[in-house]
Amino acid sequence: MRRERIKSPIFEEVGLMGTGVTTEVVSGPKLRCVYHYHPEFELTYVEAGSGSILIGRKLELFQPGHLALFGRNLPHNYITVPAPNRGNSQSLVIKFSRQGFGDIVQLREMSPVRILLEAASQGVVFRLEDSRGMAEKIHALHNAPELFKVPRLLMILAELAVSNYRTLENPLPGGLNDFDSQRLKRGLEYIHAHFQKRIYLAETAKAAGVSPDVFGRMLRRMVRKNFSEYLMDFRLAEVERMLADTSLGIAEIANLCGFTNLANFNRLFRKRHGTAPREFRYRLREAAKAEQNGNGL
Repeated sequence: MRRERIKSPIFEEVGLMGTGVTTEVVSGPKLRCVYHYHPEFELTYVEAGSGSILIGRKLELFQPGHLALFGRNLPHNYITVPAPNRGNSQSLVIKFSRQGFGDIVQLREMSPVRILLEAASQGVVFRLEDSRGMAEKIHALHNAPELFKVPRLLMILAELAVSNYRTLENPLPGGLNDFDSQRLKRGLEYIHAHFQKRIYLAETAKAAGVSPDVFGRMLRRMVRKNFSEYLMDFRLAEVERMLADTSLGIAEIANLCGFTNLANFNRLFRKRHGTAPREFRYRLREAAKAEQNGNGL
């Protein structure tokens, strides 16, 4: 039986047209669903929507407040599952070239920014607390006149460069062919749509059109997690979104996200974040207040 070709990303021509920075708001039932790359850096802030994002060969969860930096020619693709009563997904996308900064990034003081841009070649993801704190500045950059876009971007990158960001491990060995990529996507969409209830590997694999063993191997190959680990991570990511965006109580949020044992939920949340859900919500709100009271360029 002939094996399908490994799925190839599509080249996107950004065309900065002589400018150092370009910004756009992407909105719709789904975020961009094409595995693509371009020679410019990209900083994407998700304002609405949740799902998975394929960065190189690494699969990550995203939710409102997710902020990621992609290096030059690093393929990426958002897999969004529309949820009832949530409206459109929306992200603010900033693309820029390193040449637009001239020699300023070569200065000794700018070494953290240089390190960040080098790390972006593998993909960089920022903590939710830090990314939500940058939301207003990212919007200010988008709305700024051309003259102020580059200095505003430099300020954003400087703040992100000294934050506690996470560099992904790309490229992962291997990959999936086109047919298997679609089957994995169907399985992920099933998880995203049914995570609130008790779901199992067998029914998810059936939705993907493969056996449980095959779906489990695809997950481990692309996510480096088994089914239970991926489901737990997605549920916790949804908890984080609801802590940030709603005033619901902790127990109610846990139950809505598929956690039936509150003590176990608190233990898992603390293991992930090093803090309790209540403290996590407080830190998010304090970061938002600080951003509102801060003075941008």
